Amino acid sequence: MSEGKEEVKTISSQKAFEEYCKTKPKVKQCSMKDSTAFYVRAISAGDRDKLESTIMDKSGDYRSRVTLVCLSDEEGNRLYQDADFQRVRKLPAQVLSAVFHEGIAFNGMTGDEEDEEKRGND
Repeated sequence: MSEGKEEVKTISSQKAFEEYCKTKPKVKQCSMKDSTAFYVRAISAGDRDKLESTIMDKSGDYRSRVTLVCLSDEEGNRLYQDADFQRVRKLPAQVLSAVFHEGIAFNGMTGDEEDEEKRGND
């Protein structure tokens, strides 16, 4: 290996891939402008697919849906479940926007493919 280059790790089994996935952060602590902290969680591929289909179907409420699946406690447990959707829709847009932006950034859903590639290689 040449000096200054990182060794490439190869994943060659399901077990190795699942172990690799466990090394990625599950939650991120974020702060609002008033110094109130909250957590967003890493979402599953299935949750991300549902969110993206919401955009494709143009069914709206994307900020509420991202908040619903991304907002969590420090262990990564959702604070709201799917049944709480109408309740979340009624929350202040200013607060939901903070959770929305942090949630999509943490989960690599910014639409910036280069940003998403970097996150995948962290």
